[in-house]
Amino acid sequence: MNYKISPYWICQLFGWFLSCLYWVEGMISCDCISIKNASINLILTFSTGILVTHLFALNIKHYKLQKTIFPIVIYYIILYVILISVSLWIVNIFINYYTYKEHYYLQESKYANLFNYIKGSFDMYIVFARIASTWVLAYFLYHLGRRGNKAEKEKAEINKLYVESSLNHLRKQINPHFMFNSLNSVKALISENPEKARRAVVLLAEVLRNSLNSSSNVTIPLQEELDHCRDYLEMEKIRFEDRLQYEISIDKKISDFTLPPLSLLTLLENAIKHGLGESIKACIISIDCCEEGDAVLCTVANDGHLKTDNPKGLGIKNLRKRFEFLYKDNFTFSVSEKSEKVIVQFKLPKETVL
Repeated sequence: MNYKISPYWICQLFGWFLSCLYWVEGMISCDCISIKNASINLILTFSTGILVTHLFALNIKHYKLQKTIFPIVIYYIILYVILISVSLWIVNIFINYYTYKEHYYLQESKYANLFNYIKGSFDMYIVFARIASTWVLAYFLYHLGRRGNKAEKEKAEINKLYVESSLNHLRKQINPHFMFNSLNSVKALISENPEKARRAVVLLAEVLRNSLNSSSNVTIPLQEELDHCRDYLEMEKIRFEDRLQYEISIDKKISDFTLPPLSLLTLLENAIKHGLGESIKACIISIDCCEEGDAVLCTVANDGHLKTDNPKGLGIKNLRKRFEFLYKDNFTFSVSEKSEKVIVQFKLPKETVL
């Protein structure tokens, strides 16, 4: 079984180890303690230091003081600096007195008894006050940082759930919309050509099966989306025959690029509805997908004229909202007319918010 030391214990052990190194230097320079007693002194100082600070850490954790809001937390920081420094000072008075007293430094001076030693050890309290201040500040700041990270993670998780919920809602809107339009296409064939209608039903079933399967995902591969588009166009071609021609062009390097399902299919529906459904002329629909730096540019163009600069159909509005949820402000979407062609373009980054 693998055991992982927490950052708290790493700081505890390393911090008290550095403190003991500082005292080793003092012991060597004053030459006032034997190696045996110096070893005992350091071991006791190290172990009692960890014990005292850990007991206070448990006390802080028990009363959840590390979660106290500012500025109340300042009072607890000051209180625990005083309590810990006094506790460490008292413990080390006894440790130092009984490990140093063998030497003339204590025997032949005013520090010969414990009471006098306590009165003259205020400088030792200053040392432990510094240690206590460092420990308390580090402990509270560590928990403050963890609390901030936890809040950020919770915020990100809530945002993710909100985005997924919103996308699910939008998908529930677009699927019936798409099915309704597709069924209208088949209905138009039933009275005109029953044989073609049967063929259209088969293609429609394939289109709906693929779209329903893929719409349960947040994004799907571009190549998969284009396969659905091709099936849909073949179904519509049965209805419109030679009046409908289409071209699909894709850069093979981006075939694995992912985008929201029904993105291009939604634009194809609009292109057929406005390019063919409202005209008796033939219509060429083209789909072009290419790479542009760290983004992918998708273009759907059809013969016809743009009736408004700001289309407000359900499909377009739905698509824009899905892009906003997934890409924030890192996408572009435009509808324009050029040379008697309606051109719809969107550029998506290669990474989504999710």
